[in-house]
Amino acid sequence: MAVETIDAVYAGHPLAPKEQALYDTHPNVTCDLLKNIPRMDAIAWMIAHQNQPTTVDGDISDQDMAEMRMGAELLRIALGFDSLVRQGRSRTEAAHTLGRLHKGLDSRILMALVEVEPEAREKKVRTCRIEEIAPGMVIDQDIRTESGLLITARNQEVTSPLILKLKNYYEKGAIAGDIVVSVP
Repeated sequence: MAVETIDAVYAGHPLAPKEQALYDTHPNVTCDLLKNIPRMDAIAWMIAHQNQPTTVDGDISDQDMAEMRMGAELLRIALGFDSLVRQGRSRTEAAHTLGRLHKGLDSRILMALVEVEPEAREKKVRTCRIEEIAPGMVIDQDIRTESGLLITARNQEVTSPLILKLKNYYEKGAIAGDIVVSVP
């Protein structure tokens, strides 16, 4: 899949029909990659079913299947929430929108999405050098190379591997040395 397609999806832009069809295959492609890894078959099933409404089929007393259906539904809700937030809606507004779209959804799920990260007004936003970023900070901007390749998206939590990745791109001159971050 082309970087431009992923960037368009991330930005909330509509895709051409062929691009959309290709993008729509990603859950099944991911499922195929994961299902042969030991103990990943349940995760693969959840990913494959992330865009399908939860249905109660088969033996409802099957606890494993019930948990997998719940996992697929949680993934679907989290992706919808993330998409709304990336479109500029507040976390609270995104949760209310999802609550209206998914009438039977447990309100605790929506509250968890809202509370998992403080609103921007509850965070301290600042610009710092790549050498100063630390795990636990949150990237408050999309970081792209000079050629436009997305390195990390806004709202990504800083981890040790991400710091190494950013330092590597910075040392190659592919990205600027100042990054806007937020600290909860």
